Amino acid sequence: MPRANITILGGLPVEIEYQWEPGDRSVGLSEGIADWEIVAIGARARECKKTPHWLYRRIKTTKGEEDRIIFALCDHFSSSHAFT
Repeated sequence: MPRANITILGGLPVEIEYQWEPGDRSVGLSEGIADWEIVAIGARARECKKTPHWLYRRIKTTKGEEDRIIFALCDHFSSSHAFT
């Protein structure tokens, strides 16, 4: 699965592994991010040894943060596949 280094919650650097679904226009499914997971936190990209539940709670309670993450992952996917 692809990985992206982005910042969340106003500046926290994280590495996120995500799954891109190509979609199927014949049945009305559009392409996009199917699933994502934080795999490293911080400027030094320290790998998460266990699920950072505290961080997922902060993302969930911050209005619009999950949408910002998904948009950033879509941008990452688009820029990394622009010439393929």
